[in-house]
Order: sequence, then structure tokens, then C-alpha cells
Amino acid sequence: MVIDVVEAIALEAGEIAIEHFHQDVSVTAESKGYLDLVTQADREVERVIVDRLRASFPDDGIVGEEGSAARSRSGRTWVIDPIDGTLNFVRGSDQWSISIGLFDGRRPVFGVLNLPAQAKLVFGGVDVPPRLNGHLIPPLAPIDPSRAAVALGFGPADTDSRRADLVTFVSREAGMVFRNSGCGSVSLLSVALGHVDGYISLGESSWDVMAGLAIIGQLGGESTVDWRDVGLHHKFPIAAGTHDFLVVASRFSALGRAG
Repeated sequence: MVIDVVEAIALEAGEIAIEHFHQDVSVTAESKGYLDLVTQADREVERVIVDRLRASFPDDGIVGEEGSAARSRSGRTWVIDPIDGTLNFVRGSDQWSISIGLFDGRRPVFGVLNLPAQAKLVFGGVDVPPRLNGHLIPPLAPIDPSRAAVALGFGPADTDSRRADLVTFVSREAGMVFRNSGCGSVSLLSVALGHVDGYISLGESSWDVMAGLAIIGQLGGESTVDWRDVGLHHKFPIAAGTHDFLVVASRFSALGRAG
């Protein structure tokens, strides 16, 4: 069964990642760009995930943040971020995850997020009710204006003015408090668990959000990403949450709106 296989892969990957995390938090990290890092742990985790997925689903495609690629013969593609939140990982924060999402050519259909430093394993997708450590996750709740909150995401390429515009929009126009974890998949998990009402990011990649979007999609969530126009290797702005949240978020000019 797909769920059992991918859950086992995510757990195995988590064991490798957490060993690095505990043994060498000051691990040497190479720079892919300003505040964009890659470690040996990223590479080891991605290699294990890819090897296991290829063995279990040989006809499926693969896209990995650290360069792994395989063309799909089934129409399905596994989209992997071996350690989303590498800067957090390197700095000793627990705000990072192993993200494995499945794309059917039209939309995210299944995802697993393993947060080994927080002892959280989450999975869900089409016809797969989302669960946290085996417990069903309730549907997303309506926004309560008295305590509305949003997670924000900023990338190294985002200008100061764009960041300031987003913060101003959220705090003044939307009337929400904001949080920033420094990790897209962790932010989407916060949406799924009801810790925030939604997520807005100025720039994410498919491997940052594929698993998380599959999970919140089964909880009544939506996103602004139109996968007909977005390639799996592209950067794109995103808002995700309930429909009511997206109505509010759509007033921010940097976001497009398409189911």
C-alpha cells in the first residue's frame, strides 16, 4: 500500500536526518546562494528516499531539491525536499521537515511530512484522511477575527520592499498577527493543525509545498497555485488555507488566484 511504503521511507529518512542533527548541529553547510544551504544530511536523505521510491514505484517520476530526477512513465511524480528548512537544521532549530509529495500531473494528491526533531509524522491526501501520529486531524476551522493568524514565508531573493509590503498588508489590511517558521512545509503543517489560519509566501518551490498542500487539501484547504501554469522546478508565490482566508489573501497584489 502506498501509504505504508512512503511512511516507512519517511521514517527511515528521519532516522538519518536526526542522527546528523544531534551529532553535528554545527554541520558544514555549502551555500547554493544567499541563505540557501545544503548539507551532507540533505544529500544522504534524498539519496535514500529516491532509492526506496525507485524500488517501490519504478514507473513514477522523481523531482528532488538536491537534483534527483527521473522521468515519469505513469503520469505520477514524487516531489521531495529531503530537509526543508536547512538553515533551521544547521542552527539547531526543530523547525524543519522531510517532505515527500505525490503529483498526478494536475495537483498534489498525497503527502508525508516527517518532523523528527518534533516527533511528528503527518500524512494525507486524496481518499486518505490526514493523520498526525496516527490521530485524525479535524477539518480547518473558519477564521475567528479576534485571533486571526497567518504564517509568512520569505525567500533569499525577496526584496526588502516586497517583504515590507506583505507584512503591512497582513497586519493592517488583513488584521492578522503573523508568524514565520523559516520553513514552508512546517508552515503548511501549522495551517493543517489549526495553529494559523493560512500561509502566504512570496516564493516557494514545488518540493517545499507539494506534501503540505496534499494534506490541507483534504481538510478543506485551497491554494492559489495553478499547476497548469507552474512547473515543478519553478519558484512561485503562494497562499494556502480555507477559502475565506484566500479571499482575504487575494487582496495582496503579489498573489494570483487560481484553484
